[in-house]
Amino acid sequence: MSITRFTSVVAALVTALVLAPQVQAQLFKPFAFPQPESDFQFFAPADVDTYGGGPAQKTGWFATYDRVYMNVSRPDDAYELSENMGDFTWGNRIDIGFVDEDDQKGWLVTVWHIDGPNENVVLETERINRFVSDASPDVEPIFPIRDNNDRLTGARDYFVTNSVNVADMTGVELNRTWQLDQLHHGARLTPLVGLRYIKFIDFYQRDTYVRYDDLGFPVPAIPPALALTATTEQLISLQAGVQNDMLGGQLGVHWDRDYRRWNFSGDFKAFALENFQYWNNVTKVETTIYPGELPQSDTVPDTVVMTENGSASSNQEFVFGMELRFDAAFRVTRDLSLRAGAEFIDFGQGIGRGVNPRFNDQDVIMYGFSMGITYNR
Repeated sequence: MSITRFTSVVAALVTALVLAPQVQAQLFKPFAFPQPESDFQFFAPADVDTYGGGPAQKTGWFATYDRVYMNVSRPDDAYELSENMGDFTWGNRIDIGFVDEDDQKGWLVTVWHIDGPNENVVLETERINRFVSDASPDVEPIFPIRDNNDRLTGARDYFVTNSVNVADMTGVELNRTWQLDQLHHGARLTPLVGLRYIKFIDFYQRDTYVRYDDLGFPVPAIPPALALTATTEQLISLQAGVQNDMLGGQLGVHWDRDYRRWNFSGDFKAFALENFQYWNNVTKVETTIYPGELPQSDTVPDTVVMTENGSASSNQEFVFGMELRFDAAFRVTRDLSLRAGAEFIDFGQGIGRGVNPRFNDQDVIMYGFSMGITYNR
């Protein structure tokens, strides 16, 4: 092989190696987001002209914020039975996304947080020494602090708490989207596929208040006269929590249609998740012993004994479910819309709630309403 031919081959190989990454980058650029561009005319008049099929599909960056009011179903071992199958609470939802102007492909990130519900049954219970005069509001509090009067009630009380429905949910989604051509009746479809992570934490608490006489036998509350013979009281609090860390994939589709100043939209998502469960429980016992056979209401305790023990475990479950969402947005300006809608989420199985790890395959249903604001969608 001549020197000239060898040099030509080497030059061709070097050129190919240099250009290959650039060609691949042009063919596949899933995360090549351009810089956000705007003419900063956020309050320009909205495009509501129906001529030619209505406004064109929007591209570029978009965002939404919704304040949601959701009903969360109660666990299977709820403390009280009632007609309420769930309890309402507030939360937030944020969407941030991008649609490429050339190929109509994009990305969508959705973040959820549901704070609650925080439904408990709380019973204010008088203690044996119902009041300590040395710790009244006009006197310097005594030490230790647990011997004082309660600052809320002005007396020595226990707040015996039993949880009914106490939970917390946080979630995030990363979806790849494909914006299809407009249908003949003006609607638009955007299929999506993505990853979804959800953290659902359930809290559990059962409190028991018991009085004992000087021989160590429990003193019944009825008849009331027997309660006066108690010399020891005990508050037993069983507290537990289970954290469900769910990770998996989902498929869905977004539908929307413009009608004058209104944009109607709906979402359907089906997901399958692996749930990594972590259980933790602790039992706290506070025993207060009073001097004498018949302590008075102003008697200072001899001593208070505190004990605590707990355990932890882990498990895994499979979770499947679906999400339905409908929104109606009113275009106030070209880029900004006010919206309201409805939401439904169903975790069909695999959620751990309560204190017993054997009951780790429960379902959770959420439904409610949302209101918020949209930018460029």
